[in-house]
Amino acid sequence: MVLRKKFTSFNSAKKDAEQVLESDERTKSLIEKVLGLLKSKRVTREIGKLLANFRVLVEMIKAYLKGDYKEIPWNVFISIVAGLIYFIAPIDAIPDFIFGIGYADDSAVIAFLFKSLSDEIEAFQRWKDSKDSGTDYSTE
Repeated sequence: MVLRKKFTSFNSAKKDAEQVLESDERTKSLIEKVLGLLKSKRVTREIGKLLANFRVLVEMIKAYLKGDYKEIPWNVFISIVAGLIYFIAPIDAIPDFIFGIGYADDSAVIAFLFKSLSDEIEAFQRWKDSKDSGTDYSTE
């Protein structure tokens, strides 16, 4: 997987996302790194209420990779993966090693993604809920 040792911007993360998505292994590695960070008490404390948002984005990627949910437009998929790449990049707008605020920019990126991709995320949530209830909302 492409992980820059230099400064990572969201635009550079978008370019990296295309390379990551060329390989299931790289994409799975990204998911593992994100889930690993989400287990850290420091990270969960700093991202606070957005923890569930991170998990939804990971679930979307997993469902897409399994072939269970393909309703995600490619540009949206790239943006989601870019947001997660930005999250795991240690050197970004606010370097992650700065205690107390290191993940503030990462949270802002995820919050922005959630707001700008709300229609796609809501469609995914409806699809996911329909799996449990037996109702098909995948094409709405």
